[in-house]
Amino acid sequence: MRVFLFLLVAAVMLHGGSLDAANPRVRRADQRMGDFDQPGYPLAIAPWVRAADLSAIPAKAAVEAKASASTAKPAVLVETNYPAYDPVTYLGDGMSVYLSIDPNGYSMPVLMVMYWENRDTGERFFVNAVDGILPAGEATDLFGSEDGIPVWTPTIDRMMLYAPSAAAFGPAPAGATATTGHYQFVCALLDHESGEAISYGNAMYNIVDDIVAVDANVTTDTTWDADNLYYLNTAIFVEDGATLTIEPGTVIMGDTEGLGTLIIAQGAKIMAEGTAELPIIFTSPLELGSRAPQDWGGLILNGYAHLNSPGGEQEGEGDTGTFGGGENPDDDDNSGNMSYVRVEFAGIEFSPDNELNGIAFQGVGRGGTYDHIQVHYNEDDGVEFFGGAAELKYALMTGAKDDSFDWTLGWNGKGQFWVVVQDGAVSADHGFESDNWEDDMTATPISNPQIYNATLIGSADTGDSGDDGLKLRHGTGGKLYNLIVSYFRENGVVVGSLDDQGQDVENSATWNQANGTDPNLTLASSIIYNNGSWSGKDNIPDDPYEDDWQGALTWFNEDMPMNRDDVDPMLASPVYYLVPDISILPGSPATDPRYVQAPPNDRFFERVKYIGAVAPGSNWTLDGWTIWSKN
Repeated sequence: MRVFLFLLVAAVMLHGGSLDAANPRVRRADQRMGDFDQPGYPLAIAPWVRAADLSAIPAKAAVEAKASASTAKPAVLVETNYPAYDPVTYLGDGMSVYLSIDPNGYSMPVLMVMYWENRDTGERFFVNAVDGILPAGEATDLFGSEDGIPVWTPTIDRMMLYAPSAAAFGPAPAGATATTGHYQFVCALLDHESGEAISYGNAMYNIVDDIVAVDANVTTDTTWDADNLYYLNTAIFVEDGATLTIEPGTVIMGDTEGLGTLIIAQGAKIMAEGTAELPIIFTSPLELGSRAPQDWGGLILNGYAHLNSPGGEQEGEGDTGTFGGGENPDDDDNSGNMSYVRVEFAGIEFSPDNELNGIAFQGVGRGGTYDHIQVHYNEDDGVEFFGGAAELKYALMTGAKDDSFDWTLGWNGKGQFWVVVQDGAVSADHGFESDNWEDDMTATPISNPQIYNATLIGSADTGDSGDDGLKLRHGTGGKLYNLIVSYFRENGVVVGSLDDQGQDVENSATWNQANGTDPNLTLASSIIYNNGSWSGKDNIPDDPYEDDWQGALTWFNEDMPMNRDDVDPMLASPVYYLVPDISILPGSPATDPRYVQAPPNDRFFERVKYIGAVAPGSNWTLDGWTIWSKN
């Protein structure tokens, strides 16, 4: 069998590679397209493609002219109804696979390919609507063509490709549901001429040996392996002296009624070190379409680092344990390591008015490492730092109902490559809510984190809720550099504000940190763009009649170096409709090296030559380990 599209899959997995232009299959596809004046013909085996998408194809010159003016790429979302399946008891009635596509204004024909991959071995098998999963070494596009049929990018809204019944392609192939391991379905859109991967979506899932009920605290060193699914029936503590190791690719679910939660107590450790191919997933027990914030608890880490509250020790929200080092704090305390970890649909109300954060770093020290973390659709904050010195890199907060990042109680850690993408349809608050301590705004040590390279995207027109991008209040300090803050419904940056009764409860403490005799609050080398458009508010509020700090604009534009107010950072497609893309487009002012602040040269920070959380020409938030499903 001919292998034109088989070669293309290598380009897909390299996220943008392409075939040699001399490849005869590429030339043949181009010749078949001609002047794009032939009617489309895959309609009979592709019921989601509308006739209008295929029959009135314009002249080639017109298509190319339109394409040259377009910067957006199609968005592709592939979903399964569960992230793990037990082939004996199953979850629900069996596996279902769904496809959604938003053309996003893309105006050139594409080739649509889909394949099933064994993530443990790297083996890939093509899938089409006619034959199902093909034998190894054979390849077609999604319509069963060996050469590839160019089509206009269709609009698809969660079409069921595979399911036990009433699906476009029939039941999921037996090979996809039989053997213990880690798998994924991938759908890619390729340039019809070059074979270059334009965009793709994937859905990872596991076939497990068993569903293991977790009912008791972890008291000794324990390993959760990726051949099982672990089900938290209640709040589970990893107790002092114990280490919980979670293998790459493991799925953990938390029970709703039992308030399933994982809490790492002081003196305990979590070693959850996944990979991009095998992320560790903490998720809802419900299936696709029924999932929502508050389906389970969340992930809590308690350490012995400093707090600035009296006594230096507190009890966590919802009885989640003691944290803080008291009178003898240890900012080098080690609560473990986490890499490539997702926490989804969490934040259940543990006690009245106490919803849990997706991940809470409570008095956590800098001894552990935390990177490539996503918190998705959490009821409360995505990540909150309660004091301590924890350091977090490559962090993605999506669809948080409250604040995406929050800090208080004197947090003095570090952050780099942070992303916020709000969804106003589920409610949203601030991108950063940044406090010293609301009960004593001058308590020491002052919150004074170092954060470099963040991209914060507000809810824009995705719903009727959303607040400020940066809410800097309650006397916080901080060194914030290389930020992009855009599309927030209220303001881009607020430095202090008044309470509901108009009393000055936080302005002076925060303003003094920003512009006092010994300032600790810096916001520089940043772009604040197009905030407030949906509520009639200002990008940077500076109106004394509205109780704003009258010096905010002067501080941002003149006192702070290399800032730009309302300059378009030129991001690809940042607002959360189907799959947001915060990539920096060619020519973006975010790539002007004159405005970039170099991070400190230490063990944590990486060197950068751009503003925002993703490098030009790449986007780690779309590397396949993240999730974009909304329910």
